Amino acid sequence: MKYFNFLKNKVISVPYNNDPCLIDKLNDFLVKPYPFSVYIYFAPNPMVVSAGRKFPNIQNYLNEDNLFDNKKFNKDLILTLKKAKKYGFKTNLLLNNVLLGLPLLNNDLKGTLPKIQNYLEKLNSKNLLDRVTISNPYLLELIDWEKLKNIEIKTSVNLQIKSSKSVSLINNISNFWLNRGIDCIEVQKDLLRDLKELKKIKKAINKNTKISIIVNEGCLIDCPYQMAHQLHAFSFKLTNRKTIDMEKSVFNIAKCKYITQQEPWRIFNSNWLLPLWLKHYEELVDEFKFTDRNSTTEEILYVIKAYTTGIYDKGNVCNLISLLKMEEFLFPECILPKTFFNDVIKKEMSDDYYKRIWEKLIVYNRKKNKEPRVGLKGLNKKDLNKFIKKS
Repeated sequence: MKYFNFLKNKVISVPYNNDPCLIDKLNDFLVKPYPFSVYIYFAPNPMVVSAGRKFPNIQNYLNEDNLFDNKKFNKDLILTLKKAKKYGFKTNLLLNNVLLGLPLLNNDLKGTLPKIQNYLEKLNSKNLLDRVTISNPYLLELIDWEKLKNIEIKTSVNLQIKSSKSVSLINNISNFWLNRGIDCIEVQKDLLRDLKELKKIKKAINKNTKISIIVNEGCLIDCPYQMAHQLHAFSFKLTNRKTIDMEKSVFNIAKCKYITQQEPWRIFNSNWLLPLWLKHYEELVDEFKFTDRNSTTEEILYVIKAYTTGIYDKGNVCNLISLLKMEEFLFPECILPKTFFNDVIKKEMSDDYYKRIWEKLIVYNRKKNKEPRVGLKGLNKKDLNKFIKKS
């Protein structure tokens, strides 16, 4: 298999969706020698701490009473991590809940944090852990990293590193609490197409610190719902007595869909890149992270193939972008101007620029007997009000 040359010595970050078959299939798909390193990022046991979103493939870990099977999850995860290491992949545990590490009560310091520390040390003692991703800088102080000296530390996109000044400040606090630098920084998602700011960040980071970007999430740039969405997701957790299934919530938190339903052309002014565009980041970025953990194994492998080889269905880019996968319209790559990437990275384009592209999408879909529209989940405002009153 021929991989993109610009991926040489880079890292690709692959989501683990709690399907043990993913690791085998990924190993079968990647033809060695491949020019990049592979990190598998995974969520911890939800009985220890929430990882900030709906639990992928939870049905695999519910017992006959519909309760979370703690032992089965731990057993499967250990076997999966061992398999990943056997195949030469590296592992990355997500502590990316921004609410984690906020000791609102003294009991949090005595209860939750020791449980997390023990969990990290246990995985590390089995040589199953290469990296931990954190979203809250308090964890630089609250976790005893001296007992985890061989573990890399990565800052999550939720830490909001968005400028060279942010990098300077994170360098300051990491040197204070850790007496060393952060190993990898994931920049704020709205910087994805801001190559000018990425260049400034590249100059500001420590020599041994890597830069990571999320490539295919598709969040709206400057979306006002972004932080509220994240905090809402982080509030969901499992307990020993019950499970919470976010799919059953009548209040859907992906409110960006309400924006794009009214102004669908904004999907083009969002945080995603086409596979070939990664070549423009060769000198700026060390790691390309792909989403998301709620995707099927087949969807994850499709994305990895697309961004490492350039092989994908160019008749529908929606299949690459996490927040567009559920849409029923087709987004063919050919409707984008040939200068699209250069246009959007150099300056703020007018709304009319993106509207013209959406008009092309409409024409393309109608030729295919499709009527393009952005779909919504959850109750509309009228029905939600009725639900609240009824409750």
